[in-house]
Amino acid sequence: DIEDALVAGLIREDDIPSDIVKILGNNNGEIISTLLSDLIKYYNDFPDKIGLSEEKHSALVKLIDFNYNDIYKTDDVNKYEKQATISMKHLFDKLLEDLEKTNRLTEKRDLLPDATVYDVLLKFIKKINYTENDSNELIVLDFIAGMTDNYVIKCLKEIFIPKNIT
Repeated sequence: DIEDALVAGLIREDDIPSDIVKILGNNNGEIISTLLSDLIKYYNDFPDKIGLSEEKHSALVKLIDFNYNDIYKTDDVNKYEKQATISMKHLFDKLLEDLEKTNRLTEKRDLLPDATVYDVLLKFIKKINYTENDSNELIVLDFIAGMTDNYVIKCLKEIFIPKNIT
């Protein structure tokens, strides 16, 4: 989220507290690498536990607080909250409706818009190995939960915006 906020101009690099950058890194790759390395080291030191060192845990908590206060809860972001909520609801409802009318994408695919998201969703269903007892709502919720912001936008465009004929 920090990298997205930087690109969007919501924050500047020097807005990120220097103690967080010093401990965790200043981009997603460095932060993930630092946290995974610490998680592995912590497990090697305490095989009966999974966790982070106090230093990395404290820095992560500060980073989360920074994200909420300086990114998620800003006026610039909140003005799009209603639009994002409506878009996600439409995407959820459409994917759920389409799963139900195509028997989880195994029949009548010709009824659906020409969108690659359905191929990805079908692979997701097979990979997770959902059973008949798992609700379609759970499947769609899990699928959407794993999407990036950009992929959500791509899916919305594919499903709801007609393609040019030319």
